[in-house]
Amino acid sequence: MSNNLNDIAIQAKENLEIAKAEKDLASEYKIIAKQELRKADARKKLAKYELELAKDKAELTVKSKSLVGKKRKVKDILNFSTVNLDKETAQADYNEKIADIQKQIAEVQNKIAQLEENIAIEKDHLVGKKYKVAKAREKLGKNQQNYVKQAKAGGDTEKIMKAEKKYLEQQKTLMKAEKSETQKSEEIKKKETKLADFKKEHAQKLQLREKIRPPYIKEIENDVI
Repeated sequence: MSNNLNDIAIQAKENLEIAKAEKDLASEYKIIAKQELRKADARKKLAKYELELAKDKAELTVKSKSLVGKKRKVKDILNFSTVNLDKETAQADYNEKIADIQKQIAEVQNKIAQLEENIAIEKDHLVGKKYKVAKAREKLGKNQQNYVKQAKAGGDTEKIMKAEKKYLEQQKTLMKAEKSETQKSEEIKKKETKLADFKKEHAQKLQLREKIRPPYIKEIENDVI
């Protein structure tokens, strides 16, 4: 019995020390979580502006191509230069391709921003679960100390059994809190994997945009050839 009580006393001491460290760490996580939330909110707003800008550019491109088409219909009447119209057409085609890919990029950026905000919120919730684990462990340590104190004093048996039951029940509470924290961590990892996929898609879209050559670059390349 004595050895068992000594083991529980050691467990109580370790639980209290770990609980303090967990609380300190949770406080630091809380600061980072709030910073990530502010950062995610800023990115979400920027992504929204980028999406609106991409849509506006796409609409402008449609109007630009329509204008070139009208000029071609009356080029003989108004003496428009065929060479200049060809250049305007090439530029309008280029702008259309850029606007289309830019819209796709903006849409992916928006998905990234939305998911980053969601992950930041989930991390903030995770901090709350970390606090719960720390508090549950701290309470367990105190309950264990109380049980050891009661058992060593050799007082009322019913009181000792009640103290034992209390710390054993708190062990289950701690295990439940730890399980909840682990589940939340796993959920965040899955979302972070999805975020990585979005970022990969974003990088691919950027590469596609780089492959679209402006008309004047093509002319220079043709001249060199």
